[in-house]
This record gives sequence, C-alpha cells and structure tokens, in this order.
Amino acid sequence: MGETANTDRLVEIINAGTPEDCINFFSSIPQKERRQFSAASLNLFKQWDKAQFETMMDGKNRTDVHPDVARVAVLASASISQVKSCGWNICPPPELMVRVYSEFQPDWLEAWVGHMLDDNPFNLSRVRAIWEAGLCQKPDRESYVLAMIVAPRHSLWPDSDTKLNPESWKNREPLAARVQRHPDLIPDLWRFFEVEGTGEFSLAAYDKYSSADNSWTAALLELSDKGLIDRSRLLDASLDALARDFAQFRAGWFSRFFEALTPTQDELVTRKEHLLRLTGSVVPPTVSFALKTIKKIDKSEPFEEIDLVKAMLPVVQARQKGTAMTGLRLIATAVKREPAVRENALPVVLSSLIHEAADVQSKSLDLLDEFGVKDHPQLLAKIDDYLDGLAPSVRPRASTLSGTKATASPQMPVAVGMEQIETTAIDSFDAFIVEFLHVLEDTTDPLRIERVIDGLARHGASMPSDFERITGPLAKRADQILGSASDTNLRYGLAHLADQYCQKSHPEMPERMVFGSMVSLGWSRKKNELGETNFVSVFIKRNADMLGQVLTGLSLPLLCAPTDSRGFIAPITLVERVCSYETAGVAPSAYDLGMALMRMDVQGRKKALTILEPSSEATRALSFALGGELNIGKLNVGKTKWLWVAAAAARYPRADMLRIARLSGVIAPDVGVEAKYEISVSSRESGGYVFHEAAVNTSPEIRGVLPDTYLPGLFHLTTAGNFSGSVCGHHADDIRWASTVWPQNLEPFYSQGATVFDADQKLSNSPYAAFIEPMLLQQSKLGPIGHFLLSQSLASTDAAVRSLSVEAVIVCIEGNRLDADLFADATRALILKARFPAARWTRALGEVMRVSQSHALFLTDLLSKIVHFDPDDLPRDAGGMVELLYELHVETNQRLTNENTRQFLSSVSAGGKVSKFSKLILSL
Repeated sequence: MGETANTDRLVEIINAGTPEDCINFFSSIPQKERRQFSAASLNLFKQWDKAQFETMMDGKNRTDVHPDVARVAVLASASISQVKSCGWNICPPPELMVRVYSEFQPDWLEAWVGHMLDDNPFNLSRVRAIWEAGLCQKPDRESYVLAMIVAPRHSLWPDSDTKLNPESWKNREPLAARVQRHPDLIPDLWRFFEVEGTGEFSLAAYDKYSSADNSWTAALLELSDKGLIDRSRLLDASLDALARDFAQFRAGWFSRFFEALTPTQDELVTRKEHLLRLTGSVVPPTVSFALKTIKKIDKSEPFEEIDLVKAMLPVVQARQKGTAMTGLRLIATAVKREPAVRENALPVVLSSLIHEAADVQSKSLDLLDEFGVKDHPQLLAKIDDYLDGLAPSVRPRASTLSGTKATASPQMPVAVGMEQIETTAIDSFDAFIVEFLHVLEDTTDPLRIERVIDGLARHGASMPSDFERITGPLAKRADQILGSASDTNLRYGLAHLADQYCQKSHPEMPERMVFGSMVSLGWSRKKNELGETNFVSVFIKRNADMLGQVLTGLSLPLLCAPTDSRGFIAPITLVERVCSYETAGVAPSAYDLGMALMRMDVQGRKKALTILEPSSEATRALSFALGGELNIGKLNVGKTKWLWVAAAAARYPRADMLRIARLSGVIAPDVGVEAKYEISVSSRESGGYVFHEAAVNTSPEIRGVLPDTYLPGLFHLTTAGNFSGSVCGHHADDIRWASTVWPQNLEPFYSQGATVFDADQKLSNSPYAAFIEPMLLQQSKLGPIGHFLLSQSLASTDAAVRSLSVEAVIVCIEGNRLDADLFADATRALILKARFPAARWTRALGEVMRVSQSHALFLTDLLSKIVHFDPDDLPRDAGGMVELLYELHVETNQRLTNENTRQFLSSVSAGGKVSKFSKLILSL
C-alpha cells in the first residue's frame, strides 16, 4: 500500500475509527516511518481543536474528527516540537495515554512531561499517570513541586481519577488523610520548603484560598503529630526557607507555619544561631519574626552578647521604625548584661542614625551618649555625616554631642520645571524617514511624534525615484510591529501609518484597533460609553488625513505641530500655516485644525491678530480664537461646528460661551459650557480589606451624540461599562500624547487621571505616571482636580508614581503653583472619607520638607490645614503626620497659628504619639 493510500486510511480511522484501531495502524509501522503521517495527524487534530469552541457555543458539530483517535495519531507520529504545539488538549484520558506510550515509547516522553508541567503546573493530573506506570522518571523540577502544592484545589488529588462534582468538594476528606493513603508522596513534601513559586503557585497562595482542613498547614501539622513527618526537620526546613529570602507574601507562610508548630523553648534554643542569621533578611516580616523569637529565647537562655550586637547591624538600619527600635533595645540589653561589648555596640548604634524616624534617631543618640561615644573621637566625628538627614528636633542634640554648630536643613537643588525650547521642523525626506524609524521604536516623546507627522505632511509627497529602497527598512519594521502584539495603540497606529505610506495605499483605520475594549485602569461610575471615540482614534484619524493629503501630492505643514518644548504653537506661526492652506485651496483636517487652535499659545495673540485678514470660515474662527470678534457667518451645517467649538476652547478655556453651546447641537462639558467638577470620595470594606473609591463627576451630563471632532468634550467620556479605562489611552505613551491636546487647560485631562487612578496598583511603566508628568511643566496650572490628582498620586504604593509625584510637588511649590487650601481639602477627603493611610502622605511630604526652607514653610502651612481631625475618630496612623507637623515647626521656627488645628491638638485625650507631639507643638 502506498504512502497516499496509508494516509487516506489514517484519515478514515481518525474520522470513523477507534483509538484501538489507530494504535493497531501504527503498530505495524517502524518508528522512523511514522513521522510521515505527522502532518495529516496534526492537521486533523488542530481542525477539531479549533472547531470545538464553536461547537461548545452553539452545539453544532463542525468536524467528523474523533478527538481521542486524533490524539493517538499525533502522539504516535509527531516530533516533540509538534506535540508541544498542540498544548494541553493533546492529552487523552490517563488509561489511553498509558496504553499509547507503552506501545510506542517515544524518546521524547520525559522531556514532554517536563514541558507540560513547566507550561502549567495544573497539567499534573494529565501527566501523572505516565511516571506512575513506570514509563518515565518522576520529574525532578520546580514545576512538579508547584504542581503538587496546588493540585488538591483543582482535583481530588491524589485521587484525580474520581469524577469531580460539586458535592465532592463539600464531602471530601481532609488533605492529610488523602496524603496518608499515598505515603509514596510524603518524601516529595520536603521540596515544598525549597521552591518559592510564583503567583497562585505557592504555599501562601494555596492556603490563603483553601478551607482550614484542606490547607497544607493543617495537613503538615497533622502528619507531624502522627509521626509521619519529622517535626524537627519541619522546624529546620521552615527556617531554611526563610533564609532564602522569598518574596514577602510567600515567605510569610513559612514563618506562620513555624509558629503553628508551637516550638518549645528547648526547640527554639537549639535554633538560636539560625534565628540570628535571619536578622539579615531582606524581607521585613521575616526580620520581625526573627526578633520576636530571639527576644523569647533571650529571656531564658541569653545569647552571647557579642553575637547579639553584631546581628543587630542590619536591624537598626531597617526602614520599619518598630524593627529598628527593637534592635536598639536588644543592643541596650546586651550592653547592660556585658558592658565590655559597648565598644562593638557603638558603631552599630551610630549606623542607625541613617533612619528617617525621629524616635529612632533620638534613641540612637541616647545610646551613643550612654555608651560613651565622647571617648571615641573617630566615631564622634562621624555623627556629622548624618546631621543633614536628621529630623529638625533631633539635629541640635546631635550637634551638641558631636561638638558641631547646629545648622538649618540643607538647601537641595530645586527643579523649576522644563525649560521652553523652540522646536525645528524636519528639513528633508531622508531625515523624515530616519525620524519615523526612531519613533517606531520609542513612543515616549509625543512632541517628537508630532514632529514626524509634520515631516510626513511636509516631505512625504517628495517621493524620490528610489523610494522603495529608502523606505524599505521603515516598511519592514512596520510590518514586524503589525504582525506582533503591541503594548501601545499609539505605536501600532504609527506602524499602520508607515505601512500605508510605504505602500502608497489609501488611508484606512487599522482593523485590529478595538477601541471600546481598552485595558481597564480603574473604577468609574460614569455612564457615558466610549465606543470608538477616544484620543487614540483621533490621533490615527488625524494621521490618516495627513497621509491623504500627501498621496494627492500636497506638501503642507501639520497645523498642530508644536513650536516649542511645552507643546504650544506660536500664534504667528499658526496664522502662517493656516494661510498656506488657504493659498493652496486645501480644506484642513478637522482634527488637525481643531487641535492647532487648542494648542495655540496665549502669548503673541494680539500681534498675530493684526496680520490676519479673515477671508474664510477657518480664518474667521482663528481670528476669534486670537481675540477678535465672533463672526460665525453662514455655516456648512453639520460639518464645521467643530471649528467653533475648538476656537471657543482656545479663546475661553474656562468660561461659558453659550452661543457656541447652542451651535454645537449637543450638551457636553467644555463644548461652549465650562466643565464643572464634583469630587466623590468614599470607602467600603469587604473581607477585611478596605477599598478606596474616588471619582470625579463632571457636569453638564453629556446629551446627544458627541462627535469626535469636538475635542474639548472628549475628555469627559469614559469607556463602556463600569470598569473604566481612559479616553486618553491605557498605556503611558498613549496618555502622554493625549496630554498635549489642550495644554492651556489640563483640568479635563487631570479629571481622566483622577477618575481611573488606583493608588494600590503597582505596574511596570505605570500609565498613571503619564497623568502627573505635565505638572512638571512650569506653565501647567493646577485647579481643584489637578490638586486632587496630585494628592492621590502621593498616596500611590507604586514607588515610581510616588517619586514622580514628590518631584511634581517640589516643582509646583517652587513655581507658586500649589494652593495649600485645595491640596489640604483633597488630602483630608482621601484620608477621612476614602480611608487612605495617612502615613503615605507623611512619608512623601517628609521628602519634600528636606528640599529647602521655603518648601518647609509651605508644608508647615499645608499640614496645619490637614491635621485637624475628630479626636474621637482619629485616622489610625495620624501620629506620624502630627509628628511631621512638629518637625516642620521646629525646622521653620514657627508657632502654630491655625486655630482649627490648635483646637484639635488641645482636645486630644488619647495617649501615644498623637498626644505626645500635640503637647510638643502647643508648647512651642
């Protein structure tokens, strides 16, 4: 029988036969010759695999392929790379899989099993039967360990051959009992203490979402109690795992498990050296656990004092105040027991002066003085190295101790915003292509992107004879981007534009851009749906308009190309550009001219108005935007209303223009009617977690269909549904470009950021940072929404966002752009209503305080407006903020004058830090 006939026979078996028929078919064929059938087998299997989803959706069978027969055919004939390409669905039921592999014994079996577990540990139940049947070795890899950890949740492990149903989850026996019936698995449990895991594949994640009797903690404790697992080894293994410095969440399981074993004092004492080593862990809770256990041991079996002191070096420098204070107290205890170790203790205590908390610094000075640092000139001199970073209330004492005259806080260099620099247009076709290649790789600079689009408009029509050769690299790179997933719609849109230009094809919207399903950034209660209206689509449509001009042979400038580094257009330049279109008889793109008007600089408008001679609707609108009379004239109804909406936004960015509002035909914020904002702040608790909720509600509510040419109004749309992305985009680069649309009125842009902001989210290249960046520009004015967004961002758990926000606060204070009342109102609302931890602002504002005396003075006023709480309902961490207020008054030599705050501080009756620093402030 020929090869074709054999293939036809195999296809017939896969479509109408049984798995046994398929096995028999291949059994008579030598192993090397089976590969000739792999293509047909794969094709039929993937045909079924692709069709099964649609079949599940509507019940209609779209293929005659029998899946198990197709699986047998692939496993018998394919190479390992081909089998891997089939994913997990290639696995037949365990009995059939064992039968197939027993019959054909492929040389790739062990590697494939490893691949399956590496790809997804949940595949354990699909491949476990292979090594249990003795067909390969049990995998010795981390993915097997992770699979063992999570398997009980997703199957009746180790009895995964039992059918799973809802009742079985309720009635299943405890995990420990199931392990006992499979004692051969117990040796594998020790690997749990060696592998960290990731995401949901870890002991910490598994136990967090498991019932008590189905947790690994309960199972291991029971197995230990019954003598099936060595208790002493469990204690050692837990400490060994903590020494590996796993991520904090995952490391926490091992410290909790160690404590759940309730070790005796003798068991703790035998592990005292191990616990001392854990004080050097980079995981703060591990250090806290070690210190707590060390203190317990030290009461009955004191440590060697020298060992205890040396172990405290990383502890006293820990960021956590409580940890550092515990370390200092243990040092004091050691020196008290054995005075001879004070020589070793002094440099350790001295190093704790690096801590930012005044209490730690003060305790350090107490011990330095007590241990006789004055008798050690070399150490005494080193105190001066720490003076600049000490709290104002501590600095005089440190200066006295070291013999150095006290000084005010150092004056750090202050950034004053980005310098205004004029931009130049691309001057040649070749330079345009080079720049286009650059922005395809780096879309972080929106002004450079605009310069490239301007280059297209100016030079794109100048196609040289060797056009294909010159644009070849651009076409190739664009094709690569279009063929792969992109993290930014902006980049994909640019690649699409490059591809169309290189092919000289008619401009169209990219098919892949699904604007209504952008990545969620946060929570919104707004009702308006995004649909296809957003600034990414505006960007792409504007570019398509430019390409359309170029393909007709026109060489005209991009009207909205900024002329300086702030993103503004010089009015005279805009007049010249619009007139060049008039001369050429070309109607400008609605997106291009509308954005050009909104980007027009305020400076230089009067001079530009004197040289403009309005002769068309576009120039009349430009004249009005420059400060001239409103002369709408006869309209091309329905097509040019956008022009007057943009002109009004340029002329009156924060005022009503009711004639324009009536003309527009819709009711929408900033479409002839100034947007009004109401900030809504609240919190809710669920499952022990506090969810902070903040929203910006804008009025008037949008009524009617808002055309995407009404650019000012777009800032007040949201994405479809309850989960809100942002009309500005979902990637930082998309948002940066949207921030350039209306640079003289950024409040609408900030309202988008404040609505979607999630202070508890940590992301790589966080999109939220792009909402803060414009605040670094000196011309950027902050209104109530800008202040609210800046306060939100200071409370971010994302270090990059918080750091950028601190920089923005510094720059805004320096430029007299931060209003203490607005910022205080926003911060108080977030603390008291949204229940954000006050410590987030305390830490951030503490960084700002050290910049200069003028910054400290501003913060003194600001914080005095924040710190007047209800004495009977204090924020949990208000003490740190009151302490910072005290430090600010000491630093600036001011007396508290805010009566609301004085009244609050006078009425504090509770003890603790709030009471302590309230009295200190009032005593100044």
